[in-house]
Amino acid sequence: MSRMGYGKPETMMIETFNRAAALVLLHDLYGEETIPEYIEKEKGRGFVLVEPIYRTILAERKNNPPDWHYSDGAAAYIDCVNSENSRRILDEFLHARELAIANAPAILSITPADGATDVDPETTELVIVFNKHMKPSAAVYPTSFNIPEIRSAAYNADGTIFTIQWKLEPDTDYAFKFNLETASSGFISTDGGVLPVTLYRFRTAPASAPPLEP
Repeated sequence: MSRMGYGKPETMMIETFNRAAALVLLHDLYGEETIPEYIEKEKGRGFVLVEPIYRTILAERKNNPPDWHYSDGAAAYIDCVNSENSRRILDEFLHARELAIANAPAILSITPADGATDVDPETTELVIVFNKHMKPSAAVYPTSFNIPEIRSAAYNADGTIFTIQWKLEPDTDYAFKFNLETASSGFISTDGGVLPVTLYRFRTAPASAPPLEP
């Protein structure tokens, strides 16, 4: 599991239990049908044992007296973490992380160019060319308050070119991140490689002066 900002493995484990308990609360408030989405988000953040611990908490609560408390299930939680299933989940996660790094795709070109300071505000698209075939997923995160009006986004037929159709404003700074450190989705190649977090910045040129009246 990725430690992110949690420092020590034991801190990560405590946070995993906290998140599993939070899922139990969501289960009680909104039903089981709401849980899969949150489990996938937690996996994307590196908390891959949240689901089995969540399932263990529910089972312990169901199979014990009404005065049962979370702490009463400590032995079951330890068994869950040490189980073959949890080891398999961790092994699969670590293998996926290795693939993500070893097979990471690269950006061959990006238009408008990164760092450009005079991009025509009439430019209608961002074009990213990758060095390998990509899965049909993407993740673009603005890092400033200036967000273009996104009109569409899609890969070409062989998944090597990603195009965003947008509307820009003149004399404006824009900045984006492609992918995040904790993301398990986004720009991913068909062989499991994950694009490293990439910062992309540019500035549009001032608006053209209107033509003079004759």
